[in-house]
Amino acid sequence: MGINLLSSLAYLDLSGSKLSGTYFLKDCSGLSTIILSSCSISDISFISDIPLKYIDLSNNSIKNISFNTDSIIELNLSNNNITTLDLSNQKHIS
Repeated sequence: MGINLLSSLAYLDLSGSKLSGTYFLKDCSGLSTIILSSCSISDISFISDIPLKYIDLSNNSIKNISFNTDSIIELNLSNNNITTLDLSNQKHIS
């Protein structure tokens, strides 16, 4: 039986990394802070699966945003090409 070390990770900063995908983040159930600025990200569907509180996705290629979580306290989406933004489930963001 293997132990998944990613599940205990609380803080992740991969700023400036050219990520080919975010599939590995689904195993990071303990994350509360994630910084993925300037990572060439366009798909952020992973966010709904993780109870994140602090998110920095600035300087990416994100167009559509819809979160199905109410844990977010701080969200940085500056310098993206956002066309659709749905934050209706966010209690802390107005």
